[in-house]
Amino acid sequence: MPWGQTAGFGQENRVTSAVDYQAAWNWANPYPGVIRPLPQNASLASGSPGVWGIVSYDPNAGKNGYTQQWNLNVQRELPFQMVMDIGYVGSKSTGIQANELRRLNQLDPKYLGLGDALGAGVTSQSEVPPAVAAAGGRYPFGSAGIWIPAYQTLLPYPQMMAWNEIKSAFSPLGFSTYHALQAQLNKRFSSGLSFLSNYTFAKSIDNVRSAFGDTWGANGGRPADYYNQGLDKSISDADRTHTFKFAVQAEIPYGKGRRYGAVLGGWTVQYIGNYNSGWALGITGSGTPNSNFAVNRGLVTNPNGLPLSTGWSPDRIDMSRINQPNAANGYVNTAVFADPVSVNRYLRGNTSYRQSQLRSPWELSEDLSVQKSFRPLETLRIQFRAEFLNAFNRTLWGGIETNAGSPLFGQVTGASDWFSPRKVQLGVRADW
Repeated sequence: MPWGQTAGFGQENRVTSAVDYQAAWNWANPYPGVIRPLPQNASLASGSPGVWGIVSYDPNAGKNGYTQQWNLNVQRELPFQMVMDIGYVGSKSTGIQANELRRLNQLDPKYLGLGDALGAGVTSQSEVPPAVAAAGGRYPFGSAGIWIPAYQTLLPYPQMMAWNEIKSAFSPLGFSTYHALQAQLNKRFSSGLSFLSNYTFAKSIDNVRSAFGDTWGANGGRPADYYNQGLDKSISDADRTHTFKFAVQAEIPYGKGRRYGAVLGGWTVQYIGNYNSGWALGITGSGTPNSNFAVNRGLVTNPNGLPLSTGWSPDRIDMSRINQPNAANGYVNTAVFADPVSVNRYLRGNTSYRQSQLRSPWELSEDLSVQKSFRPLETLRIQFRAEFLNAFNRTLWGGIETNAGSPLFGQVTGASDWFSPRKVQLGVRADW
């Protein structure tokens, strides 16, 4: 049933009463209503313009998705008020709603060998190119004379216009797996020092980014091929191989009998550090002509196992040419990738949704603060605080062009606004 449109088949149940405020149902007359068939039209999607947004209810929609989780941790208390924790964490999700993956009316890639015959315009069966007709192409509109591209005659539902699509509801085609080594070393506050530190070495694989993708558009670029769902299994968008996090609070001077006098003593320093390896990048290509695929991926040819990145350094980036072809801003090794249509107009790409070996730059950030309290009077405490957000003014380089058909392919095209420039905040507080 289309969203906000008319149903192709159905019934209408009307219960009415001749007197206002009278119950529509009573024991003497249990059902005063009428059931009548709705106007039936099995071909609402047919022809031009047709109805946009036809929805197919997945036959497996009744299957409930589920998640399995497991972990094993070992803890050990260490000297100096420290505790170490090392563990393995795993999870597996099955039957995630992934409506975009069920692209029912996609052209089967086996027909791409017909080449430009797929793009011929036809208004009758006699105009269908012989090669397309021999492959099973059938003009769906009889003598109506509606113009369609020849490839539409090869679709599973050729009566739907090529620009239309059959959407799906509650398709449990998604899955994900996650495995991680997690390590923590924490110190309780003693002798003027405490810290929290952890490291995660992880790998996340899935074939869908969000169960709400068809609502928020989060699953764009999938599927590469409805008839080969395995092509969409890849490293997750959210995968981070390495993650380090630290938080330290230290009183200065540190140690026993911490006495440096009224000026040098009594300071507290705090530090928070976050360090993540980059996210996996995915190479895309120009769309395949005369077809209705959701996306085309890039083409990789790398028999010698060359690195997928160039060893880029932010020290040599040329900001004056950030939006122009410029080797200094190159990040992806473009020698091993190509746009499939530049090789053959009907060639499909062979890269996965994301490349584990090709990742964006590391995300590095630090926040620092120092504070000191003074007591000029017994009943008055003055606290001075200085905070340094993004203390080392780190830049998160983003916007890496991953479309192999772009003139800027492989280049860093800007900095992400995820990190704000360094900010310094000073404050004084009085308690009495």
